[in-house]
Amino acid sequence: MFVRASHLVLMLSALLISACGVDGKVSKSEPQEEVPETPVEPTDPEPTDPEPTDPEPTDPEPTDPEPTDPEPTDPEPTDPEPTDPEPTDPEPTDPEPADPLMVNGDFENGEVAPWVGNSGEVLLTNVASQSRSGANSLLVSGRTQNWQGALYGLTNSVAEDSTYHISAWVRMDNLASSDVRMTVKVSDGNGDRYEPLAQASATDSGWVELAGNYTIATSGDVAEIAFYIEGPDAGVSYFIDDVTVTDINDDDLLRVDVDHLSALAEFPIGVAVPAGDAGNSMLNSPERQAIVEQHFSQLTAENIMKPSYLQPSEGNFFFDDADALIAYAENNGLSVHGHALIWHFQIADWMANYSGDASAWQQMLETHVTEVASHFEGQLASWDVVNEAFLDDGSYRNVDVGNDAGSVWYQNIGPQYIEYAFNAARAADAHVDLYYNDYNISWNDTKLNAILTMAEDFIDRGIPISGIGFQMHVDKSGPGKAKIKEQFQKVVDLGLKVKITEVDLRMNADGSATSLTNQLLLQQKARYQEIVEAYIETVPPSLRGGISVWGIADPDTWIVPLYGNPDWPLMFDDQFEPKPALQGFADGLAATDAEEPEQPSDPAPTDPEPSDPQPLFVDDFNAATSWANEGADGQLAATLSHNSAEGTMVVDVPWASDADVVHIKTWFGQELDLSAGNDISLRVKLPADYVADGNLVVQVYIEDSAYTPAFTGWQMASGFVAGDWTTITLSGVGPDFSFGYDGGVDFTKVHAIGIELVANGKDPAISGAIEIDDVTIH
Repeated sequence: MFVRASHLVLMLSALLISACGVDGKVSKSEPQEEVPETPVEPTDPEPTDPEPTDPEPTDPEPTDPEPTDPEPTDPEPTDPEPTDPEPTDPEPTDPEPADPLMVNGDFENGEVAPWVGNSGEVLLTNVASQSRSGANSLLVSGRTQNWQGALYGLTNSVAEDSTYHISAWVRMDNLASSDVRMTVKVSDGNGDRYEPLAQASATDSGWVELAGNYTIATSGDVAEIAFYIEGPDAGVSYFIDDVTVTDINDDDLLRVDVDHLSALAEFPIGVAVPAGDAGNSMLNSPERQAIVEQHFSQLTAENIMKPSYLQPSEGNFFFDDADALIAYAENNGLSVHGHALIWHFQIADWMANYSGDASAWQQMLETHVTEVASHFEGQLASWDVVNEAFLDDGSYRNVDVGNDAGSVWYQNIGPQYIEYAFNAARAADAHVDLYYNDYNISWNDTKLNAILTMAEDFIDRGIPISGIGFQMHVDKSGPGKAKIKEQFQKVVDLGLKVKITEVDLRMNADGSATSLTNQLLLQQKARYQEIVEAYIETVPPSLRGGISVWGIADPDTWIVPLYGNPDWPLMFDDQFEPKPALQGFADGLAATDAEEPEQPSDPAPTDPEPSDPQPLFVDDFNAATSWANEGADGQLAATLSHNSAEGTMVVDVPWASDADVVHIKTWFGQELDLSAGNDISLRVKLPADYVADGNLVVQVYIEDSAYTPAFTGWQMASGFVAGDWTTITLSGVGPDFSFGYDGGVDFTKVHAIGIELVANGKDPAISGAIEIDDVTIH
């Protein structure tokens, strides 16, 4: 029996059995909102539940009515009319007691019940082989989908509008590590919904806690309220122990007691603000100014320091709005983070349509960066020098992809435009911190690894870079704290600063919520807290660039205009009042500091072992691929992808006819001198069909900084071994090399290497993945 507060008092003191307890201007009509590309973290595919009574979960966001505090309704005893000389008071009748919140949470009784699998395949076993406390735990096995797991029903135990803390400890069985999740299932008059409650990374070497707070808010007839543990891949088993469900007080959880947020940190606590002629400009809003001056120590301009605003026409710079914002910051003791010198989006029309060769484009870019950075020299703490130059697959954003994924900078200059921007920024301002900034890198390994490969190359070659900016546009369910820490750690390991530049939390991705409920407020509070905790616990003080929120209050968010759903991503509401999220952020700042990395001691000098000279260039594709289609007229465009498991580049060509040609290449980011004659090698693997057909040609070419090529000569597929790696070695590539074609390349200024694939002899009715690895110039 599900008990509503309006019907009956729930006796939550019943027995509890347990072991323990996410503006220069082009025109006045240009939109003011920040519109970064922020793909949402991929979610697991919808599970197909074979049980007819358990419909397919879709993990929608909750539709929770505003909770209210239930009033006790214990019946008062009444005195009946006396029938005997001496009246007697009848015993009061207590309401029917609800079921205990948790039965068999420690599994010490040797039983499984009342736990069940959330589908027929799941096998639950009470075992003594593992336990967190006591002797026993629950083994969950037989899973054929990642959403399957152990489920515990709460329908008869919980009350409407009440909030409960649910905790469970998990340990992997037959896998070293995996993400695990706790999900609440509610079936009521609105149908079924699946609401994420907690996420963590579990291992087979210890126990991890999944814990969260959930407020009961239902509609119509309630068929089921339950929670279950899910997440690992099919076939993976795990243990559960020490599960507790506790009734808690909403008022305490929702209370906000934060006087000055930025006073709790020794690094910048920032906020992105509208300015210029934006209708919600912070400079014209006393309510927004009051929040900024009370709680933040750094400002970021949402729009007015982007290229389209600062240089609306070639050579004409407009600094008035940005200067006004910086003057306000200085008058109020705030620092400023610049956003952004170079971006593929929000550039002026004259930039997008600029005509010139690569050298002219480079000069145009460097002029913009130099003029802007010089104007603000000494006035800023940091810059986003380049924003969003990579795609989620780890490749450079380039024009070949099409749509909004294209970059005129990459198209006209190549990937070296990034280092040109960093070099120009440092030349203009010797002391400002210089960041590369991007989205989705708090969870996307492929993308972050590609960015860090670039950053490590910059460090090795002395290109100035201070840190990596994590935008952190995330949602209420993920990524989890453990994953965020893992991503931060990769940057820390390079000795670069970490800055959270644009954090906000999308709370209503599917639009199912119509109002901001206590449940959403508590989820938001917990997410802000764990993001800040992840930062404090992973990034040592010397590498903290700060944390900035993308917007002052919910009316300022870019999420609602872009997606059209009601949403409440920020720490202040539409009345400019603080939300529990502010308390969560403050609580996160109290986490234990990460330790500073140990400084390496100078080893005793030893005679170096003789070694082979370092290669001038090597691409082993271990982290990502930075190759791209050349895209010349008449050439096909291959699909290039990264085989992360093998550390190779995969090339898939849409062959159509005889003499089809594909050119793919990568840039070194510098000019190499091959005038002495250098060896070039690479490994190629061809599928059997290519070798049997024999009509594919593979040819290596080099290119100088004037885009003049030299082709080294054909390698026929018939000479390869099907399905095996074949090494192509070209010795003494330089002025004396016998090229198949040399357009007059300058061997002292070689800036790129490429591979040509040609259909030679007939229409190739074959396909398959060609793999490339270990491209090296010695």
